[in-house]
Amino acid sequence: MSFKFFDKLSQDFSELLKDKKEYNVVIEVDKGENMKTFTTHSVVLRYRSSYFDKELENAPTNENHIKTIIKPNISAQIFEIILKYIYGGIVNIENTETKTIYELMVNANELELKELSVKLESHLIESKASWLKTHFSLIYRSIFDSTEFNGLKKFYNDIIAKYPNLIFESENFTSLQETALVSILARDDLKFEEIKIWDYVIKWGIAQNPSLPTNLQEWSNENFEALKITLRQCLPLIRYFHIPVEIIWKKMKPYKKILEEQLWDDIIQHSKSPIEPITSLALPARIISNPELPSRAISTPELPPKIKETFSTTINSEHVAELSSWIDRKSTIYSLANIPYEFQLILRGSRDGFHPKTFWNMCHGHAGTIVVVKVAGTDEIVGGYNPLAWDNLKSGWMKTNDSFIFSLKNGNVQNSILGRVKNSINALNYYNSKNIYGPEFGNCEFMMKSDVSDFTQDKQCWCWDGENYYNCYEKSIRTTNKTFSISDYELDRKLHLPLPVLITSFSFFLDLDNSITYIYNCHKYIYGEIVDIENMGTKAICELMDLIFDNNDFEDLKRVKETALISILNRDDLKVEEIKIWDYVIKWGIAQNSTLPADSKEWSNENFKALKITLQQCLPLIRYFYIPARLFGRKIISNLESPSRTVSTFELPKHVAEFSPPSVTGPFSNLINKEYAAELSSWIDRKSITNSLTNIPYEFHLILRGSRDGFHPKTFWNMRHGHVGTIVLVKVARTDEIVGGYNPLAVLECIQIMRDHRSRRYLMWYDGNSVENVWRGNDGNDGVVQ
Repeated sequence: MSFKFFDKLSQDFSELLKDKKEYNVVIEVDKGENMKTFTTHSVVLRYRSSYFDKELENAPTNENHIKTIIKPNISAQIFEIILKYIYGGIVNIENTETKTIYELMVNANELELKELSVKLESHLIESKASWLKTHFSLIYRSIFDSTEFNGLKKFYNDIIAKYPNLIFESENFTSLQETALVSILARDDLKFEEIKIWDYVIKWGIAQNPSLPTNLQEWSNENFEALKITLRQCLPLIRYFHIPVEIIWKKMKPYKKILEEQLWDDIIQHSKSPIEPITSLALPARIISNPELPSRAISTPELPPKIKETFSTTINSEHVAELSSWIDRKSTIYSLANIPYEFQLILRGSRDGFHPKTFWNMCHGHAGTIVVVKVAGTDEIVGGYNPLAWDNLKSGWMKTNDSFIFSLKNGNVQNSILGRVKNSINALNYYNSKNIYGPEFGNCEFMMKSDVSDFTQDKQCWCWDGENYYNCYEKSIRTTNKTFSISDYELDRKLHLPLPVLITSFSFFLDLDNSITYIYNCHKYIYGEIVDIENMGTKAICELMDLIFDNNDFEDLKRVKETALISILNRDDLKVEEIKIWDYVIKWGIAQNSTLPADSKEWSNENFKALKITLQQCLPLIRYFYIPARLFGRKIISNLESPSRTVSTFELPKHVAEFSPPSVTGPFSNLINKEYAAELSSWIDRKSITNSLTNIPYEFHLILRGSRDGFHPKTFWNMRHGHVGTIVLVKVARTDEIVGGYNPLAVLECIQIMRDHRSRRYLMWYDGNSVENVWRGNDGNDGVVQ
């Protein structure tokens, strides 16, 4: 038996650190006013850190035999924590900021304190994932070239696979290290169109060769060769044979000299005859998405720069705060740190021209926009807000209750003026003469016009000043009735800050302390007023809903508006597992009823009824029939077992979730293996030869498994409802037979379908002693594949 006294040993060595008599090493850290010296002992440093062991060999010694080590890149606060670990083996980070923990991990790795570095890395991943996501750019770029931090690399690479625009669409993309770019390109689950990947790879390669001519027509063979050499690690990772043929000629042909001649020939051949064999290696298509049902088209608007940057030459961030407050009908002006919108520049006269037709062409289809005009020869800035979409095909009066006109304080203009619409029927006038007229708010109360088709030339713009029966706005925004020309004007579209910015703005990520808290704060702004969720970057809110549904903060849950939750639950393209949606709805409902017992086992019928009433608008929107049976009893029946509760049998379609399906190489199926997947893929594509295992163009996503989900026929119809392009596989009892069929159509219950006889297939394997695989088309032709 052995007795261990580590606690006392740690305590004694910690006391040794305070000993100022027997030290023989001085370590200077930090710099400037923050520089600090620590007295240490070489024997401890050598045995605890291989880094210090090497440093002490070369460290200078003074006349008192004291050695000095200088580390200006480590802060005094962090080094003190490191020394306590070296001497006592204890690190206390309970009240330490996450950024300090990250820096501690980096410095511990530099000092070759692997045990500490690995422990802190695990802590960050397990407990500080939100902070890591928020500070994506800062951390990803600093760790990637290191041979360490593999856990963090995997954490970030998984995020990049789902949100690749974090990298590709960032302003700093071209400064990305080659090793990082190659690692990203090698991923099969990178959810990005292949032609966009090609474009960004070319952009990155050109940026590494600043001497290349800006005009591609002027490139010499040497220029193309330079780019080819730069991209030699990247080009083999492009999935050339999954780029549409019409795009190949437009996007790739200009750079064909950087490709091997055989590869280019194969690309052209494949574009003409996809079934012909090729010589070049054909990588499988990336898993861009796995939609289970058709969903509405979701447009992802190009995201704006931060308000902090010069997005406008006419208005500043104070003006943005004021305009945002007016849009939200706030009685007080937003602080600069609390602005809920970004403004995206759509048009600028000095950049795009001052012809009225330019306004209508470039603004067509944009809703929720602000027109800002600089009056020539003055400090005046006037304009108007239109919540409706501009439409160059319409003419006449447009009705809205939410438009307004304004004048902004600027220079000699001391006070801003806001005029809200009071006659909603004549809020805006879309003129038929779009070569002369731009926007008009009310009866000439803010109007842009030019008889010579140039707003800067003939002083035809007007802001009517005066009160009469025909006024459509509460206040005039100028104190004169004189017409004017303009020196410049802009049209900016307001975008809600939270989720779109979280996806793509690297620099904005660095400004946030906690992404989840931030999302909820923005959620509060958005849903405090009536807002059309369809106009707020819908793809972003769907793809990042897991950040919202994972939140457990009770106070945050209480603040989420019911209208917001209902709007989200209504979406068919919500990319969250249905059981997670159920859990969140229950948590939200409980948060609205603070008197409910903490333990649901103690709930009375009245408690269940209170929750039911709270959730009466939400419960019908849950897709109950797409929750796995194994979770239904545990999660749903146990949570809402109210005797008086009725269950609606109306079946909603499944949410279109975007979860990466398991790889064909993994155990996605209990019945078939990778070889069978290759065969099936070949038959689906009507190939005369079977795909190689490295060239399988499809992944198979498990929808239903009898041993997991049950064998009732109704289960098949419920779980398969709406799915297209599916394969049914059956293991015949007490035999080695595996049979099945491929259906390119959607399985729709109670609907008569005209079957596509050309595409239907019958499949059968003999998996035991026999090796013969048979397929049969409905045209009567049979085939045997060995």
